[in-house]
Amino acid sequence: MDTLEAEDQLTIVNRSVEYRISKKLLRKIPYFQMMLSHDLQESRESKVELDFDEKAIKSMFDGIEIGCSFIEMDNAIALYDILDYFGLADSFLAACKDHFPDNFTIEHLPVVIPQVTSTTKLINSRSLNGFICRYFTKIANANVWLNYPLETIEYICKLDLMVDSEMQVFEAIMRWVTFECDSRKKCVEVLLKLVRWCHLKDEDLSKSMENELVKSLEFNPKFCSNDKGNCDCNTNRTEQEYFVMIEEWHKSNDIRIIVLANDLQPLFNRILKLDQSLPEHIMHDEHISDIIFLVQYSLYDSEQKIIRIDWKHNKYRWLYFSPYSYKLVKCISTDSTKVSILITCFFFNLANNSQNIVLLHFSGENFKVNVRFNQSYRYRHALLEAKDKFILINKDEDYFYYRSKPTAEQVSVFDLMSYFYAIHKETVLDNKIYMLTDSKFIELDIEEIDRKRKFKMIELPTFKKYWNLKKLHLISKQANDDRVILFDGSEKNFYCFNVNTRQWSSIGQIINYNFLGERKKTKLISLTSAFISVDFIEFA
Repeated sequence: MDTLEAEDQLTIVNRSVEYRISKKLLRKIPYFQMMLSHDLQESRESKVELDFDEKAIKSMFDGIEIGCSFIEMDNAIALYDILDYFGLADSFLAACKDHFPDNFTIEHLPVVIPQVTSTTKLINSRSLNGFICRYFTKIANANVWLNYPLETIEYICKLDLMVDSEMQVFEAIMRWVTFECDSRKKCVEVLLKLVRWCHLKDEDLSKSMENELVKSLEFNPKFCSNDKGNCDCNTNRTEQEYFVMIEEWHKSNDIRIIVLANDLQPLFNRILKLDQSLPEHIMHDEHISDIIFLVQYSLYDSEQKIIRIDWKHNKYRWLYFSPYSYKLVKCISTDSTKVSILITCFFFNLANNSQNIVLLHFSGENFKVNVRFNQSYRYRHALLEAKDKFILINKDEDYFYYRSKPTAEQVSVFDLMSYFYAIHKETVLDNKIYMLTDSKFIELDIEEIDRKRKFKMIELPTFKKYWNLKKLHLISKQANDDRVILFDGSEKNFYCFNVNTRQWSSIGQIINYNFLGERKKTKLISLTSAFISVDFIEFA
């Protein structure tokens, strides 16, 4: 800073740091302009005391004096609030605002969590918590989870996480502890209190109590009483995955969303208005959900789409799949691996359902398989969500590609192939991928994939002689269920494949009525599963 006369400087004391800055420069900031233009004590004494984040306030003063600032993730949120407080121009705010969504990954959670409150403007605690809850199992499965400090693990595990079982919370805690067991085992008892034990199944409770570290502590899980008013476990975090039906409404831009319970009974519906002004970034308000689903346009044309639903204001908008999925995978899959070259020969004899395998692979996460099913169609790709990771699959005329930890770049590249056509429908339940293609129902065991390639052909139900593939929807929950559901959109009939008994059954039908009690036909866009906050479900 240039040497100036004392009367031309303002002394600014922020916590433990003192700055002397030209009043001429400071007058460019609305806050200081107002202060220096009035006969205030600070103006008369040429001194002002502040109480802001020291790193963030230094970045702002650097911008004033030097003309540039250094933004990091550990000061971006505080810096944005400071710039807004002092009334700086929108261009400064925009630069800070763009930095966060462009650079944030789950690796930054330990430095971001302490900065957010319910009123921080760049991102508030409600939005951040909603993101963490939605993708907890992916966060806990990443390598960065192992390096989080205790405070971050505690903060996350207290939230109303979207899990299929409280066992997932238990396993995430134990994974963190055992990574550095000697120093972290003293934290086990504190962290285990964050598991909501009364929502664990008996077999999972027994399994958790058999853990050697838990047994050594003689830990006794705390259960709530039957009286909900005295329940210490708050929300049942395992009841936040639902089935969602999306329909066109009256040949307009409006759509209808019907939310179905686990037993497929309708819970509520919403008529949603199109609103393209809804924000596009992946972190959003707590009353907003993003749902990925498959749209079948014709016999040879299908694509994955994303709908953003504002449940509070009954609005929606479509999101572009490629940029959205790129940002999401980049944010969450911080330890994804690059593509490995694999040499795999696979022959499937449809006549007797036999398979011969010759496999040479260099990675347990990326596979290329030569297949003989569905030769009549060319290309198909899909980004699937399993319980603890994203899966990228691709099917062309000869090969099936599987990537269990895709990079953001791989997701983006595969989306460029969307102009090729194919009818494939996929879902993931626990550790198995189920595919419907060319009237064939196929099961792929993910756990067996690095030992031997194993596709299983399963007969479709014989309830109908002819299945219109375009009208069929294949859905399942991500985990903790024994059903893969086949939905016939033409008649709105549900069929269930029980993964334990290996049997099909017809389980019901959806019938629409208008206000006169007459049956009403609507055009189904898709049926899928989705996580929806239990707070909103109770509100609805």
